[in-house]
Amino acid sequence: MSRISRKRHWERIYEGAEEEKLSWYEEVPTLSLDLAGQCELDQNSRILIAGAGTSRLADFLLERGFTDIIATDISSQALALLKRRLGSPAAGKVTFVADDLLQPKLLPGFSPVQLWHDRAVLHFFIDEEDRQAYFDLLRQMLAPGGYALLAAFNLQSVKMCSGLPVMNYNAEMLSEALGDEFELLSSFDYTHHTPSGEPRPYVYGLWRKAFQRMA
Repeated sequence: MSRISRKRHWERIYEGAEEEKLSWYEEVPTLSLDLAGQCELDQNSRILIAGAGTSRLADFLLERGFTDIIATDISSQALALLKRRLGSPAAGKVTFVADDLLQPKLLPGFSPVQLWHDRAVLHFFIDEEDRQAYFDLLRQMLAPGGYALLAAFNLQSVKMCSGLPVMNYNAEMLSEALGDEFELLSSFDYTHHTPSGEPRPYVYGLWRKAFQRMA
């Protein structure tokens, strides 16, 4: 799928959508917050939310005092909705970046981040070339000693979502894709239930990037 096709698809998903009816909706992103709490982050640490959409994660990070959040999504519509909901408390603390993770034009210009968070974006990249581009960007943007928090459909989960095929993972597959310079700190399976009650089994994991590149 081309960059233009990807953008059009996700703009249509968010146009007129009710946030609470989206299949990935979480009123409270408990698992993401718990894993982020295991990272050695201070409130000035830079956190990137990949595929932020209208996720509530930014709301709770702001409540916890974080002051440097990048919310990025290919859908400008999603980011506009998120910005409107966050309101004035996000001013100067959340940077909204409409960009494509596979062909980024803006994100490489940012200084490194201490936490890369992705819940439910990676599994939409089914081509090896696309997955390589995603992990290249992650490795480029994540500071030495930084953390990668990834959640994707696990091997027992659905094969399609939002009209698109998905790639299913386990923790070992994610570790292999990240590479030897990443240490797995925690992983587990979790079944999310959509607003309509359908089960969506995920694998969650937290990795730490080495302070120095492995020889």
